[in-house]
Amino acid sequence: MTRRIALLFCLVVLAALPVQAGGPSPRLVAMVPMLPLSPGPHPDIEDLLQRHWRDYFEGTGAHAFTLAEVRAGRIDLDGDGDDELVLMIDRADWQSDEGKPLVVATWTERHWLPVGWGWGDEDQIFVTDEVIDGWHTLDAGKFLMRWTPKGYRRDPK
Repeated sequence: MTRRIALLFCLVVLAALPVQAGGPSPRLVAMVPMLPLSPGPHPDIEDLLQRHWRDYFEGTGAHAFTLAEVRAGRIDLDGDGDDELVLMIDRADWQSDEGKPLVVATWTERHWLPVGWGWGDEDQIFVTDEVIDGWHTLDAGKFLMRWTPKGYRRDPK
């Protein structure tokens, strides 16, 4: 009789748990604060923007942007004690259904090296408890950015 009650209790508890397709989502452990850059020059960030958005950064075209329209966040994603950089273009004409464009970069000896590209919202970039090959997964709103041997990959949520 006691076994039946225990079994019935377990079945009731299991039936009450929500079903999650694809397994549980990683837990959020820290928000990446995406803030405007402080006034003044930022040669390291300007170099990254110039190398990867050459036609737009400080340009004159329709989608040109300046440092005033960039948000940045820094957080250690690979546990080496040095912060990685998350940059986002914060302009309405750059926004898509997926969010605003962003890049995740790690510091090399001389410059920021991009290790992932994605889309997100400045108030929804979180580090999760999921770690793949030493790198934390990022939750960027509509995407999870998971580490691969080639850098971060976007996985739709």
